[in-house]
Amino acid sequence: MTYDEVFRRHGHALDQTEYDKYWTSLGHGVKGEIDRHGLELDPLVIRREKMPIFTRYCEDGSIKLFDEAREMIDIFSRMESAWRSQAAPPRATSAPSSGTRVSTQCSKSSSGAIGFYD
Repeated sequence: MTYDEVFRRHGHALDQTEYDKYWTSLGHGVKGEIDRHGLELDPLVIRREKMPIFTRYCEDGSIKLFDEAREMIDIFSRMESAWRSQAAPPRATSAPSSGTRVSTQCSKSSSGAIGFYD
């Protein structure tokens, strides 16, 4: 459990029974854990610290993908490549008198999520 590793760094261990109930079934997550136990922790810091651990587990094979997940990743990667190769370069729209240019771009985050940004 990646969150357990992070919380242990801060002197708190997750209980598996509580995790199953409050995290998995009820969806309370990090904030719920912090609130339930009166911890003086910032949920955003905990989530940020979790990402490299989770990434490491994914990369080293500790976390297995569902059989269909790899196929979906491949499909989305091909779709992204096709979209990028066909997309016209961003163009300027009418701008305020200051000369500010506005364009829409597609970006891929470090987590692999694809988003559109102005």
